Amino acid sequence: MTVQQDSDTGNVECAALESCPQCDYSLRGLPANHNCPECGLAYDEYSAIWRQRPRKRELVFTIIITLSMTYMLFQSARFLPEFLQVLFFIVVLLVLISQTIWFWSLCRDGRFVAIMPHGMILRIDQKNITCLSWSDITDAFVTPLSPGAIITLKTGKNIGISHIFSTLAESKAFVMCAEAQRARHGKRSGCMPEPRYGSQV
Repeated sequence: MTVQQDSDTGNVECAALESCPQCDYSLRGLPANHNCPECGLAYDEYSAIWRQRPRKRELVFTIIITLSMTYMLFQSARFLPEFLQVLFFIVVLLVLISQTIWFWSLCRDGRFVAIMPHGMILRIDQKNITCLSWSDITDAFVTPLSPGAIITLKTGKNIGISHIFSTLAESKAFVMCAEAQRARHGKRSGCMPEPRYGSQV
């Protein structure tokens, strides 16, 4: 994802969509203002999407912690009675399984956030795709401690977006594009009534 801001006009230019946020159909080679040929979702030249990618630091952290705990447990278990050694083995096995499941879930749950003409499309959990119209959004800002963002709605509800952006720069790019698109379509209410959306806030 690349973002450019014109120093004279202040306009933000976001990279074009490469695939449809709703059905993942490839949009390469299609006009900038068009509808997805597969599902009919409308997009324009300002539409953009950020998809979750496995982060190397999380993988490295998982491997280091798991190996360290395994080594310490086995070193300690050598001096314990046999039944405690079995207990330690079970604990190590559970740790390995839990770490594997945690990292696997990060890699496969398909989280994303997309900026479209009618609003935002989000999948921030493993179950639902949510559509937020621009008229319902009052603010978007970067979280201060880790790559992420918070969307504030007119109702006062905050929606946190995490585990999608790899860097703080990506979080800032998302907020810049969201604010630019909201300035264009801020009075637009209602999300596109697509049956594939799991919920509408």
